[in-house]
Amino acid sequence: MNKYLLFFLFCFIVHVSNGQQYLSSNQITGTGGAEVESFISDEAQNTYISGYFSGQLVHNNQLETAVKGNDIFLTKYTDDQEESWFVTIGGVGTEQSSRLAFADDGNILIAGVY
Repeated sequence: MNKYLLFFLFCFIVHVSNGQQYLSSNQITGTGGAEVESFISDEAQNTYISGYFSGQLVHNNQLETAVKGNDIFLTKYTDDQEESWFVTIGGVGTEQSSRLAFADDGNILIAGVY
């Protein structure tokens, strides 16, 4: 089983194997603040990461802009460290995620401030 290490200050994701061998890494950066708040993995070893950002955020060479204040991001990485999808949740207020969980039907639940 592969493992993911998250460095919360820089939103830097490091992918290592069971033998602690470096496999790959990704970075989520931005012009404002960006912070990872929670991550979980499913049975297929996909990893879901949530956090929040302000200003602009760059992931997988894509630029996202917060609507106002902090906006939430949620992303899915496959076991091969490929980004499957990335979504933002934002409005005119401040949004922050705090925790992720799986519902009984497999959907992702996001707790936070909306």
